[in-house]
Amino acid sequence: MGDWSLLRLTFAAALSCAFALASARGEANPISVEYIGGDRIGTFLAHEVTEEIAGSAALSVGQADEDGWKLVLLTTESGRVAFYSVILVRKRFAEVFDQYVVAFNGFCSATRLRYCAREIVGRVKDPIDQFESNWRELTLPENTAAPEEASEKAG
Repeated sequence: MGDWSLLRLTFAAALSCAFALASARGEANPISVEYIGGDRIGTFLAHEVTEEIAGSAALSVGQADEDGWKLVLLTTESGRVAFYSVILVRKRFAEVFDQYVVAFNGFCSATRLRYCAREIVGRVKDPIDQFESNWRELTLPENTAAPEEASEKAG
């Protein structure tokens, strides 16, 4: 009888931990990765970027048709080095599609794909965090009052 109690307790603890992790993961910002290019280094870089996003606590890999973020990766390969451009857009923001957020370029060698992917994810994470923070602040009830109410409070 004691073994069953221990088994149930262990199962309940594991289930609650899994639920807590799933809940925390659900708060992550969904981001989809769209790769444009056909070169070998770019294909591997897109895979590494997707893996870095999947491993992030603040970001999660989303679908292209979901509300959230889209990272567009364009590459051009020259030997063992690829030139890349990253464009980060916010999808379906305030009933308007594809709002430009940030863009940047860089070079990546075939031997440093994981490092490049971490750098890319690091550079898009900060603008996402800032945007989400600003949006939460703007949508607070005291910031969404009608202009007449705001002028009455001020005067």
